[in-house]
Amino acid sequence: MRNLKVTKAIGSCESNHRKYTYRVKGQGKYWSEAGAEGMLRILTCIKNRDLEQWLNSDFEAGKLISLDHKKLLAATRDSLKRRHEIHVGIQHGALTAEVVGGKLFS
Repeated sequence: MRNLKVTKAIGSCESNHRKYTYRVKGQGKYWSEAGAEGMLRILTCIKNRDLEQWLNSDFEAGKLISLDHKKLLAATRDSLKRRHEIHVGIQHGALTAEVVGGKLFS
């Protein structure tokens, strides 16, 4: 078998790829490298049943640090806030009876 030293664990990824391929490649999806890596990390956390721990934690200098509840709520609230977008507003105008070529509407 391909001259591999460890044969016991071979096939675990191949047999479990369906969840990944359907989510990442299904329906002609296109992912950036960073987006694909993020999606695969989320799917792996779901598969390993540790998504909740990772969602409530933060990385700092390679260590996993748990966020306190107030900071987590503040970060969530901040990310959900709608930012004010500058817009032009209402444009006033009028339609004339003339069209290109000087002909009138009939």
